[in-house]
Amino acid sequence: MANYVTKQENGHLTLSPGDLINTMSPSSIQISTVNLSNEGCTFRWFTDVLEKKEGVSDRQELDGKTYQALTDTAGNLFIKDTRGNIASVVGFSAREIPIVLTKLQELTKA
Repeated sequence: MANYVTKQENGHLTLSPGDLINTMSPSSIQISTVNLSNEGCTFRWFTDVLEKKEGVSDRQELDGKTYQALTDTAGNLFIKDTRGNIASVVGFSAREIPIVLTKLQELTKA
């Protein structure tokens, strides 16, 4: 079973794939891990994306980093992290999204 979300010492979150590991994202980048900034606005954006809140932008930019949320026809969610000319993508299947959200909420309460 995948860990999905791990809190680092510096407060950043490492997002890890489960079902979609070793597959390709819609942007043709292999699914791997993504480090999500611990900045409040980025964390809130990611939570809002997971909860599928209306009016949430599919992009979040902060300090030279750009996060982009992508979905496919199966309801899978992909988060693309671009820093300069380097990009990485993590993906979660539609089944995993509620699990990731619960794990995220558990980590932020601790």
